Amino acid sequence: MISETTFSRGYSSFWEEYFPWLINYSKDINIDLTTRVFKSIGKSEDSGFRSINNIISFTHFKNTRLEKGFSLDSSFEEAKKIIVNFPRNNLLSYELTPFQKEIIEFQVEKLDNRYGTDCELYPNFPGCGILNSCSGDIFKNNTLVEVKAGERSILPADLKQLITYSAMNWLNSGSNYIINKIEVFNPRQGLVWNSDLHAFISTVSNISLEDVFDQICKYLTDLSDEIPV
Repeated sequence: MISETTFSRGYSSFWEEYFPWLINYSKDINIDLTTRVFKSIGKSEDSGFRSINNIISFTHFKNTRLEKGFSLDSSFEEAKKIIVNFPRNNLLSYELTPFQKEIIEFQVEKLDNRYGTDCELYPNFPGCGILNSCSGDIFKNNTLVEVKAGERSILPADLKQLITYSAMNWLNSGSNYIINKIEVFNPRQGLVWNSDLHAFISTVSNISLEDVFDQICKYLTDLSDEIPV
């Protein structure tokens, strides 16, 4: 079985066949299709600690939605349980210093300003074939949001993740989500990109949304048939 990130970062022959314009479109996004909605943070921590701060930030955003004044130290302890599962995570050398806290709190503020408390975190989607069930980041107002808080551009893999979640949701007849739009938000840089889902698929794929989502499920199911029992 594989995760949605593994599927999004690999299996290039499938993605190239059914989404032939995705790579070029991702370049267009970074050139002139993103919108700056907040000022960027203007400072940067050691690159080895960036992903740690990003995970703590999202964890703390979740916790402060439930309880105002929730301790950042408590969110850090919770985030550790996620971070420790990543290889080369640099957790042993990380300290929650005032500088790290400033970066974390900046991101939490921007997440709160954009999405507030009336959003759902970790929307869950069923798996298909070789793909495990998976969770997105944020769902609000029929928009599925992927949060990417690095100091980098939006990557094709980020868009593939949103496609995968949307496909799994569309294929699930009992889904609670109606996804009309997709969005990538970077709270560190203050940048956002979003699009109507159908318009996006028609831009990057050579077949309709319904057909390409069916092809995703068929491909993942065929892969599972190839796994020895």
